[in-house]
Amino acid sequence: MTGISAVRFGLAQCAIIAVLVASAAVRLGEHPTLVVVCLVTSAAALVLPVRWAALLGLVAWAFFTGFVTNRLGQLTFRSPDLARLALLVAVGSTAHWAVWTDR
Repeated sequence: MTGISAVRFGLAQCAIIAVLVASAAVRLGEHPTLVVVCLVTSAAALVLPVRWAALLGLVAWAFFTGFVTNRLGQLTFRSPDLARLALLVAVGSTAHWAVWTDR
């Protein structure tokens, strides 16, 4: 079942949500939580096709912005939010390309 990209994508989203819940439980703070989300996103992107990896970065940004930066899932598009969006999409895409592209 984990051979299907959509299943791996869903499991990666579960991992990101688990990180956000755990970070909130221990009151980790916004910046350390972003680092952990970047690490989980890059690790999960290694087993996803590049489009799914970039989409995972987008989903990670939405979860982070909606539940760490803001409250109750509210998404905002201020300058720091867009910088985090670019960061997480780049993390997902680059992690995938770093492993799967022939050098």
